[in-house]
Amino acid sequence: MKNRITVGALVIMLVIIQSCTIRLYDYKIYRTYDGEKMSISQLVEELSEHDVIIFGDYPGNDAIHYLQEEFLQKYLQEVHSTALSMEIFDRQRQSVLDSYMLGEVEEEEFIEQAGLKHTYKFDHRPLVEFAKRESVPVIASAAPPSILNNVRRYGLRYLDQVPVEERFLFSEIFEVTEDAYRDMYFANIADQPGFNLVNQFEMDEHLENLYEAQTLAQETMAESIHSFLRRNRDIKVIHINNDIHAWGRMGVVDKLKRRNPNLSIAVVSPVLLEDNESEPTMVTLRRRSDYAIIVNL
Repeated sequence: MKNRITVGALVIMLVIIQSCTIRLYDYKIYRTYDGEKMSISQLVEELSEHDVIIFGDYPGNDAIHYLQEEFLQKYLQEVHSTALSMEIFDRQRQSVLDSYMLGEVEEEEFIEQAGLKHTYKFDHRPLVEFAKRESVPVIASAAPPSILNNVRRYGLRYLDQVPVEERFLFSEIFEVTEDAYRDMYFANIADQPGFNLVNQFEMDEHLENLYEAQTLAQETMAESIHSFLRRNRDIKVIHINNDIHAWGRMGVVDKLKRRNPNLSIAVVSPVLLEDNESEPTMVTLRRRSDYAIIVNL
């Protein structure tokens, strides 16, 4: 009896500690076109009208992952026919992901076979577990990291080496464009610490390879979502990807629109602020997304 009380008290303490940690985060939600401050329930109500919601992600930030889970919980109360698309799962993991969601494999086996990082349990696990409990389909929408890494190194010419039977793992059609997203992406990469290449030719080639991999990643996610929607016309999709993939309502958004111009798509972008850091102007937020979640870390 004594041991049971001790274990029970420990569980309660952990829940309280976890809840207190979450409450340490202060966040605000804005509709960027008019600067209107919103509650998460109001955000859900507005987004329920869209076919696809792209929700920006920052790996390792538990505030964002908590908000994603809270959003999905409230969204399912409004829209019962919903699927979750996630960049952390690549296409070759769809089978084991489906098996786990159906309860056919244990979690540790799933984590190993899905090639998930050790941070999964602290990052996306709560969202996946909620989807599992509510029988929400989860789309493994990404291209495999091994393929993307090789494109970053060798460029798109690497894809010629991929065996025919493995080419379903990335988008059948992709278009590398010279547009505003490309300029933004190059500027973002050049600002990263340690980005210092020997000469201009090396820099240009490396940047082009990185952008080609970024394009392939976005094309693959867009194709995965589009294919799912064609098979399931009455289901809406919430897509979770690294925030940069939809900056400026470009990237994945453009590639989805090219496949289906009639899709209604909304972009939700988290903005993380350090202590005493000022909020971006509404003009800046408007250029980035349809809705912004300001999180004070």
